[in-house]
Amino acid sequence: MAINLNRVTITGHLVRDPVLNGLPSGKSVCEMTVACNRKWQDKLTGEWEEWVDYIKVRAVDSLAPLAHEHLHRGSGVAVDGRLASQPADCENPEHPLELIVLAEEMQLIPKAPATHQASSNSARAPGAENAAESQSAPAPETPPLDYLPAIVSPMAIEALPGNGGPGSNGSGSGGSTSLLER
Repeated sequence: MAINLNRVTITGHLVRDPVLNGLPSGKSVCEMTVACNRKWQDKLTGEWEEWVDYIKVRAVDSLAPLAHEHLHRGSGVAVDGRLASQPADCENPEHPLELIVLAEEMQLIPKAPATHQASSNSARAPGAENAAESQSAPAPETPPLDYLPAIVSPMAIEALPGNGGPGSNGSGSGGSTSLLER
């Protein structure tokens, strides 16, 4: 029998707050839905089309409480795992099964800093651009994606600088790797 590859990596934003449930065995399960947006140009009309896929994600064991604690509605997340089928929630006999992603690793994706300009330079009074530039605060730096730890264990969260864990020296070498480094 041949062995098949079952690997999924998605990025998106949480549709609602994750739900943490306990199993009789004592394990935790965290259920969430990730919205994955895509945009393409129709080859016939030339118009831009958009679509959102809503993908159910399940995190188990030690990943579940971490995901529940650090993720919330609107959080950006990258999920790496595998597809699994389960009985569908609906009663329609045409849809007996649904696919979910069983998360094996997750990574928080920070929101991009807002980079907008208040108005065009032509609408300002002469010399106003120098005053506006000197009064504006510098935009906060967003850490690069490889700096953010993947949520694979409690140690990954503790390794964040400022959390007092091993790697809290601010060097960014927290001991965990991101999905992008694999």
